[in-house]
Amino acid sequence: MSANPAREEKWQLLLAAPFAVVAIACDEAALFAASYLPKKTRALPPQNLLAAEAAKQLRAYFKNPRRNPLDLPLCRAQTPHQQKVRETLADVAPGETVTYRDVARKIRSSPRAVGGACRANAIPLFVPCHRVVAANSIGGFGGGKQDMPQIKQWLLTHEGATWPGM
Repeated sequence: MSANPAREEKWQLLLAAPFAVVAIACDEAALFAASYLPKKTRALPPQNLLAAEAAKQLRAYFKNPRRNPLDLPLCRAQTPHQQKVRETLADVAPGETVTYRDVARKIRSSPRAVGGACRANAIPLFVPCHRVVAANSIGGFGGGKQDMPQIKQWLLTHEGATWPGM
């Protein structure tokens, strides 16, 4: 979940999802943060046009992720390495998974560095780091924060994906 869910004033959308409340921070041009807040968090309707589009796309994704992929303008990642990982993950469709090693080979990096970039992902779900799995398990998610492994499993199951050790 969010490091500080009490900071709801920064969010432009708080949308109930089956596994949590999805919080979105954006301006009119791009999304720059997303987080998963506890289910008991009060909803917040879209506060701008991009947040309204995010709500529309998220609702469609929750109905059928394979027919309704998320496609919104995103801010750039903080580092060139994180941007390379992000661009690689953009090619992984709902229902598919890749390993940390797969991503590392593609961008000439290391699996550990890819994991670090995924952990630093400020826009989970929109940058689908949940689709990156370990060679022999579902792998980590959200830096090991409470409830995050269950969220990753829910997302992958919802998308119809399989992963090692399933």
